Amino acid sequence: CGNIFAGTDGGVHRSRDHGVSWQSIGITSGSILALASVGDSTLYAGDDMDGAVYRSIDLGSGWERLAWGLTNGQIQDIAINSQGDLFASAIGTSVRVCRRSHETNEWEELFTDQPINKFCFDKNGHGFAASLRNLAGVGGVFQSTDDGSSWGRIVSSDFDVFSVTASNPY
Repeated sequence: CGNIFAGTDGGVHRSRDHGVSWQSIGITSGSILALASVGDSTLYAGDDMDGAVYRSIDLGSGWERLAWGLTNGQIQDIAINSQGDLFASAIGTSVRVCRRSHETNEWEELFTDQPINKFCFDKNGHGFAASLRNLAGVGGVFQSTDDGSSWGRIVSSDFDVFSVTASNPY
């Protein structure tokens, strides 16, 4: 195991020795509720203060804030699909789920009325999203078979779905 990263109430921390010791590596304002890694050196982090998504391309030595128009809220989850697109969900005064294209670096809003709590993608381009109940009282699980371009509800429920995972995740 190389590096281990932890989102904490004091920012992002990294261990290089299997968790024996930890060091703070930035983003010390607010709590980091979501982390995702891509490849050997790219990290994404989401905070609970102002709905910010951050990216590091050097294992956390430096961070860049990725603007996406959300000015408050908590980033609930960050996920990467098999194409390298970034997905982020936030819950605050509004519910936002957006995808950032790896090709254009532009954000696109996806779910506008469904509070998505967690995402996952497998290596075959299938995505799954866990949904809390919306204003109509309906939660559930959503599925995408095209790397997150379109979504459909596969399980409808009158309870909150907090998490979802799939075998062979990407």
